[in-house]
Amino acid sequence: MVVGRDLAAAVGAFLIIVAGWSVIGTLVVPRRIRSRLTRVVAVTVDVTFHFVADHFDSYELRDRILAAQAAIQLILQIVVWLAVFELGFALLLWPTMGTAGLSGAFQLAGSSLCTLGYLAPRYGAPTGLADLAALVGLGTVALQIGYLPTLYAAFNRREALVTMLDSRAGVPPGVPSCWPVPTSAWVLGSRPWANCQSCSRNGSAGRPT
Repeated sequence: MVVGRDLAAAVGAFLIIVAGWSVIGTLVVPRRIRSRLTRVVAVTVDVTFHFVADHFDSYELRDRILAAQAAIQLILQIVVWLAVFELGFALLLWPTMGTAGLSGAFQLAGSSLCTLGYLAPRYGAPTGLADLAALVGLGTVALQIGYLPTLYAAFNRREALVTMLDSRAGVPPGVPSCWPVPTSAWVLGSRPWANCQSCSRNGSAGRPT
């Protein structure tokens, strides 16, 4: 039984490191960092939303469903981080809980990670681990909140670009208008894009605007 608890503590420490690296790599490091935990959440949310959206033929309904994907992914991401942290700290606290067992370890990890304080150790190793869990939980939430303005700024830039494209292509996008194309052999021979396919089907030649 003691060996099993020690093994569980090692697994818990590994889970804490994995979740911590995922948080730091996603929210702190200013470059792309590979994190399997973040990727699993992103792929799961993406597959789920597209599975639901594919059952609707209306563009408006599909757009409304997919518009909520990013927000749901952000919320689910922090939930997964906190859940992995709680599991890791519970397994790490288990060998030090004595008669409280695994259930007591989960209660203490949840109380510390959420900084609720309804259960707190008074001495020994659990006190340090509870303090560390409180700092990790508070830091994860604070980093996620601090990351939101960056996401909003990127979203605003994207919306500005989409609005510019809408003003040119129309909503919904239609067949592009064309300018007349010179008919010289040099232009037709060296520029294969010169003949607009849409206009060619209508019996004329042109270059897309």
